[in-house]
Amino acid sequence: MKKCSIILTIAIIFSTLFSFTYADTNQANTTTQNVSISFKIGDEVLKINGNEVKVVKPYAVNGNTLVPLRVITEAFGADVKWEPSDNSITITYSNVSIRLILKNTEAVINGQKINMAVAPVAINGTTMVPLRFITENFGAEVSFNNDTKEIIVTKELVSDDSITDFSELLKRSTKERIGDSYYNWSVELPAGFDLYSRSSTGNTIVFSTPDEDKYLYISIVNRTNETLDYIWQNEALATIAANETILENKIVDINGTQFNRIVYKDDEGIYERRVYIAGDKIYSLGFGVYDISLKNTDGYKKILDSFKLTFTDEAITEDFADVDSDGYRVYKSEDLKFTFKVPAEWTEWDNGKENSITYYDMNSSNSLLFNELTFNMYSKGSILTLNDWVAKQKQIIADEYNTSLVKLIDEERINVNGVDCATLTKTIRYNNELVYYIDAFLVGENYRYQLSIMMSAEDYHNTAYKAKIDTILNSIEISEPNVSDAGSLYDPIEVLTKNKLYEVTGTANQWSYKVPMSWSKVTTSNPNTEFLYKDIYSEIMFAFLSRSESNAKLIEFYEEVVDDAEKTGSFKNIDQEVLYEKGATIYKYTNSIIGEDSTQTEYYYIIDKGGKSYVTYFIIDNIRKSDKNLKLIEDMWNSIILN
Repeated sequence: MKKCSIILTIAIIFSTLFSFTYADTNQANTTTQNVSISFKIGDEVLKINGNEVKVVKPYAVNGNTLVPLRVITEAFGADVKWEPSDNSITITYSNVSIRLILKNTEAVINGQKINMAVAPVAINGTTMVPLRFITENFGAEVSFNNDTKEIIVTKELVSDDSITDFSELLKRSTKERIGDSYYNWSVELPAGFDLYSRSSTGNTIVFSTPDEDKYLYISIVNRTNETLDYIWQNEALATIAANETILENKIVDINGTQFNRIVYKDDEGIYERRVYIAGDKIYSLGFGVYDISLKNTDGYKKILDSFKLTFTDEAITEDFADVDSDGYRVYKSEDLKFTFKVPAEWTEWDNGKENSITYYDMNSSNSLLFNELTFNMYSKGSILTLNDWVAKQKQIIADEYNTSLVKLIDEERINVNGVDCATLTKTIRYNNELVYYIDAFLVGENYRYQLSIMMSAEDYHNTAYKAKIDTILNSIEISEPNVSDAGSLYDPIEVLTKNKLYEVTGTANQWSYKVPMSWSKVTTSNPNTEFLYKDIYSEIMFAFLSRSESNAKLIEFYEEVVDDAEKTGSFKNIDQEVLYEKGATIYKYTNSIIGEDSTQTEYYYIIDKGGKSYVTYFIIDNIRKSDKNLKLIEDMWNSIILN
């Protein structure tokens, strides 16, 4: 375990052990700090940040998983530099640089040499690299789900968006201890330590010396039914035992408080982790000291022994809680001049955008996803008044959504801290659940603001839960920044409604088609796919492929795939027909793709013209099957020209 990786990873130790991995419905850009990878050994389809990606199959060597380098670059947005002269690869992400050499177990991390358990290799032109070594040095956590048999990599940016400057608070403090009255803990802070990082919800906090030779961390996660033995035997101990020398591991009782204590070392230092269980929370406490003799550990043990699962004496304890008496935190953007309250138990998800903030209620009754809150700030653009915005939103619902599944059920005007506000409430019928969406709109002099909250029907009809939503809404305060400072803040929804088509032409003008200018081109690993496009929310897709197989073989293969897929119950062929258009014979298949939350419709075409074979398909989520979007798909199909 090396210093450069410990300080990067310490803030997320245990913060993801007992929580669910969720996919962001807005498909966040992979260059953000939030990373999620999940897959099974031998699978060629992985989920990278919520997207299914087909890659060369990962495999294991002596317990070490190797994955294509592409998995790392797509998940983390890392930069890669190849050096053919010595077969070296330099992978750079954030402030970490890792240099690898093919078939060599020696790596260099930020200038420090370290040996890996397995070397990177090139197989048929694909570079395979050790997953755990790279991702953990990038600050991610690697775990194994025994139920699904999946390997899961997670990383969440640790940030401080509180209105309190805790780093400055710590420097000014003259108190003996620090703690958190909301999470109910306190500890004696060693002299000379600074605040290294604090999560926005305060459940993970890390202190370190300026030279990062020593660190102290406290992390709190929700508990279900875990015991101390389960946590350490099935999670932390197994990981530590594989990489470090364990000096001690036992259940300890100090003044009636039990915890699991594990002490371990490597060639750089000595480390201790302690885990406590109190009510519905799991508390993890850790200390690390580099370049220390094993005979001189009394100092850090004294600090750890001072940890208490209580916060009682404000006279001697600096409070790192930022929760008010009603159980809310305040999110404040100093640069963009807005604030709003969020329930203390909700978790922030950083999407890398200053003008867009998302929180999840991890304890919600929503069976599809967690209840979600998103606050967006945009330049006014073409929206000049509140009435303009409301009218446009209602038109978007009518134009972009299937009104049999998406219904506007309420509209209200209120005043929020002196600013006129309009709210629209709609429901969306997913496969087996009705979900409620409340959107609040406020318009200032130069900017406009939107608060969107998604919740289950059960929570929407719960009086206490609705009171929380009202508190959030009525807490919004805006005092606009200077335009010269904040600049223009672009609203992507305005792109979604612009369906002007532009033409794409194939090699030697053999074919052409038109796609909306607002759609993005998607990189695909299928060598036969000429182009794959999707709309801004990835709910409508279009692909065009040139194929070398004969038309008969394509049809035979596709119908076999359809038959196999129908047996799973998640796929159903609705219609088949033969068309004679574009001077070609066209086999059209209309299919239903049934997901966990929603159902999609696929229009799949196998085209035979002049001995050449083409495949094109459209996929649209049924929620987006409005007359306008179905007309768009028809226009795109009609635009295809085969010469």
